[in-house]
Amino acid sequence: MKIDDVQAVVDDVDFYARTLEQKWGVERLRLLVDADLRAKFDVQRELFNDALFDNKAKPIKEHAEAMMRGWRALDEAARVASKPVRASCFEKFMVAMVMIDFFPHPP
Repeated sequence: MKIDDVQAVVDDVDFYARTLEQKWGVERLRLLVDADLRAKFDVQRELFNDALFDNKAKPIKEHAEAMMRGWRALDEAARVASKPVRASCFEKFMVAMVMIDFFPHPP
């Protein structure tokens, strides 16, 4: 597996994670599911991060696939248990504050 292939796999996991964070709220999804599923997901995320750190293509691919299954399981469990929410007022406020810091208005 070439480095571009590994990066593509990692990009897929990141894209799916960001998509679900937009749907459920940042770091909220794992809190909407039962403790057992949350613990399994947390262990898998640690295994995926360890594989990335070790920089071995085969484990990265295997754990990336497991992460995608984990994200799907969280999404389905949360969908059954509750409803997605839009970004909170606080999250919108923080984005606005960051934008102001990066793009200040002229005096």
